[in-house]
Amino acid sequence: MREAPFSTIAELDAYVGGPQIQCLECGRWYRALATHLPRTHGMSHNDYREKWGIPRRYALAGTATRECLSEQMRDQIRSGHLTLEHLPAANLAAQHAPRPQKMPVDRERQAIMVATRRPGDHFMLPPGSTRADGRNAERHRLVQRIRRARDRGELDQVQRWKRELTVLDLSRELNRIVGGQPSGKGKPLLREERAFLRRHYAAHNPAILADVIGKPIGVVKTAVRRLWLQDIRQQPQGHRFRWQVDIHDPLLIEAHAAGKTMKAVASMLGTSTVTITKHARRLGLSFRSKLDRGST
Repeated sequence: MREAPFSTIAELDAYVGGPQIQCLECGRWYRALATHLPRTHGMSHNDYREKWGIPRRYALAGTATRECLSEQMRDQIRSGHLTLEHLPAANLAAQHAPRPQKMPVDRERQAIMVATRRPGDHFMLPPGSTRADGRNAERHRLVQRIRRARDRGELDQVQRWKRELTVLDLSRELNRIVGGQPSGKGKPLLREERAFLRRHYAAHNPAILADVIGKPIGVVKTAVRRLWLQDIRQQPQGHRFRWQVDIHDPLLIEAHAAGKTMKAVASMLGTSTVTITKHARRLGLSFRSKLDRGST
């Protein structure tokens, strides 16, 4: 039996994680300590918590009692005997209530949160939540990240957040189609998932569709071949750029003197970096690498 208060989250989770809970005063096991503490030991629940370092969010009952009480509460809510009208007043009272001193378990939990989360992330709504205006919280957060990355000029981050936004939108659509129960790994594609591939394969990368469906990309490509979808994707146009010496040579020399990158010159002329490399070698020009540019 313990002799010191709880100091770690793992110890406290193990203490309250069984079907029964042990009284740390006498060592006996009970389904709950609600009546045992005041009757046998003359202790209130708050005194017991302060002595053994148990925060208020941990119930002094085993898992069997907690599940039974939760089911009774849900039945009362479904039947209409219990409403949620008291929550605004209770929330207001909790905001103005005095804050008790943090216990060792709370301090450890806060240290873990500070070390693993960015500032402000603990205020974020969990995935699947809805904002007060009815919009999906996770999608709204991705849209904000895209806008801020675009304002800062971080094009790589913009592409990353756009991909996540696409995956999120497609995942929500697929969940509506299959009823929130996808086939999962190791199982054949559902009929709804094959219809989803037919609808979106022409516009999206197979890797994105594989992430949405939750399958390896090889499974998605095999399904594409069986559904005869490989010919519906828009094929890229051929490279039709023609280099004109009297026009493009002066532009290339001028861009090289200005210190522009090879990628920037290719984008300016509407061609590929392979073409720029070929004609730069012909003219004896050498574009500096990123390492060389960073060292100057």
